[in-house]
Order: sequence, then C-alpha cells, then structure tokens
Amino acid sequence: MLLTIRGESFGHVINLSAADQTSEGYVIEQNIILVQNSPAGPIFTGLGCSALVFSVAFILILIRTVRRYSVGDQGERFVGHKINPITDCPVCEGRLPRHLLTRHLIVEHEIDAHEAAEMAGSLMHEPSRD
Repeated sequence: MLLTIRGESFGHVINLSAADQTSEGYVIEQNIILVQNSPAGPIFTGLGCSALVFSVAFILILIRTVRRYSVGDQGERFVGHKINPITDCPVCEGRLPRHLLTRHLIVEHEIDAHEAAEMAGSLMHEPSRD
C-alpha cells in the first residue's frame, strides 16, 4: 500500500492475517510513526552559499593576480593601467611625465597656452624616454 501524507509518499505493508473481523468487515488498527530527517537549517545553507561565493571570488582574484605578474612589465597594461611615458622639457631639458608637459610649460616657463599645447603636441609623436 502506498501511503501519502503532506505530499510525501511512503510504502507500507498491511498484514491482513492480524485483522479483526467485525460485522462491517475486517478492521485493522495500526499506530504508524513516520521518521524523517529534518532539513538543514537556513543559517547553514546561507553560510555554505556565502562560503562558496567568497571561495570563487578569492580564486578569481588569485588567478588574475598570477596572470598580472606573469606578464612582467606589461602587467599594468594588462589590467588597464597605462604607463605614463617620461619626456624632456624642450625649454629647460627637465624630465617629467608627458601628461604634465603642457602644464609645466604654462606654469614654469610662462608660455602661452596655445603655444604650449603645440609644443607638447609635437613631442607626443616622438618615442618616449622611459
């Protein structure tokens, strides 16, 4: 016999030889105790899920870091950082990052902004001296 309680089905055997005969037919009374393992609590499920998420994130960060250092000097470019080339000032021959050259020409040498931009632009096409 298949016994269904709250959507769960259980197989059950009924021994008809132990039945009592009455005027209405055979009657069998049985006390059935169902044993079920309780499901894991939600706190343990949440802890397990968060441990899994943090483990995956840690592994991805570790892989990214290893890949970054495995390419040597190109590691900064690999993660999107651009290396600022160093250039020489055409006026004072000082060395400074190329992106600061226009500001240097305007502030330090008091050159007109348009002229400083043209001077810096002409140096942009030259190879950098890192």
